[in-house]
Amino acid sequence: MSAMFDSAWARRAVLVMSLACLSAGIVATARLGIVVAATPGPLLLVEPVRYIEPSVRADAATIARADVAASLLNDAGLIRARIEHCTGEEGEAVEPAECLAVVDDALRAAPSSGELWLLRASLLVQFGEFGAPFQTALANCFAVAPREGAVVVPRLGLELRLYPILSAELQKQARTDLAGVLADRIQAHALAEEYARDPVMREVAKPAFDGMPPKLVTRFAAFVRDAAATAAAETAPQR
Repeated sequence: MSAMFDSAWARRAVLVMSLACLSAGIVATARLGIVVAATPGPLLLVEPVRYIEPSVRADAATIARADVAASLLNDAGLIRARIEHCTGEEGEAVEPAECLAVVDDALRAAPSSGELWLLRASLLVQFGEFGAPFQTALANCFAVAPREGAVVVPRLGLELRLYPILSAELQKQARTDLAGVLADRIQAHALAEEYARDPVMREVAKPAFDGMPPKLVTRFAAFVRDAAATAAAETAPQR
C-alpha cells in the first residue's frame, strides 16, 4: 500500500514539475516575442546588443510597441526604441520628465548597467540639472562599470567637461578614470579625439592632469596633436 502511495505521489510530482516547466517556457517565449517586436530591426541580428546604439533609429511603430511592452514587463531591452523620446525631431521639444522616466524604467530592469547610468547623467546635464541626481548617476556609473571600455571614455569626457563643478569625491573619481585611460593606448586615443575637438574640455580639465605620470601625459599630448591634425586635414577645403 505504501509503495502504491509513493508511486502515485511521484507521478503527481513529475506532472506538477512538467507543467511548471511548460508554463515557464511559455512565459519566457512570450516575453522574448514581445521584446523582439519592440526592438529596432537593424539590432535584431547584432550580438551583443548595447542598450543604446546611437547609429540606429527606431520607427514610430516600434516605439509604440516598446511603450506598450514596458507597461507589461520590466525589460531593459526595450530601451533602444523608447529612448527615441529623448531625441525629438528638429524643432520639437523633448519632454525631460518623459525622457528620464524611460531611462528609469530601464534602470529598474538593469540597475547594474553603467551605460544606462551614464545616459541618465548625460541627459540630466542636457536638461540643465547638475545637482544631486546628476552626481548620483555619475557615481553609480563608476560603481557598476569602473573599467568598461564602452563606458569609461565617454564618462571621462563628461567628467572633464564639468570638472570644476564636480564634488570632491567625483573629482577623485574623474582622476581615477583619467589615470586608467591614459595608461591604455586605445582608450587614450579615443579620449584624445574628443579632447582635440573640444576647447572647453581642454581648458577646464587642466587641473585633472596634475600629478599624472609625465610620460603618459606626454604620450596623450602627442595623440591629441595627431587627432587635431587629422581633423584639420578632413575639414580642409579640397582643391
